[in-house]
Amino acid sequence: MVFKASALRIFVTQFDAAVAFYRDTLGLALEYLAEGVAHFSVENMELFVEKIEDDELDGEEHVGRFLAISLEAQDIHHAYDSLRRRGVRFTGPPKKTLWGGYMTHFYDLERNCLSLVQYPH
Repeated sequence: MVFKASALRIFVTQFDAAVAFYRDTLGLALEYLAEGVAHFSVENMELFVEKIEDDELDGEEHVGRFLAISLEAQDIHHAYDSLRRRGVRFTGPPKKTLWGGYMTHFYDLERNCLSLVQYPH
């Protein structure tokens, strides 16, 4: 049996603001929008932004955490500069990694942390 990653789910409490961030700030293509769920298409996977309801107290533990998901950029320095101008908060500029690529991390509006990477050529 072979598996492949197909989707990432990001949980938020401020749904409309999160949709605007992923669509307008990051520039991801919004495929569909339903009550409490936004589906974005990323080249090799699907990204879902999902609203945590106010009465889902245990769901809040899923908001504002390191997601361990990387979005690949062909030119990480250009992407970093462009996203910073749009107000994206990074942990710092891209740094060379031990595996030869570059990486930095950034936050969405609810402090969910994603990574931006450029793999070595």
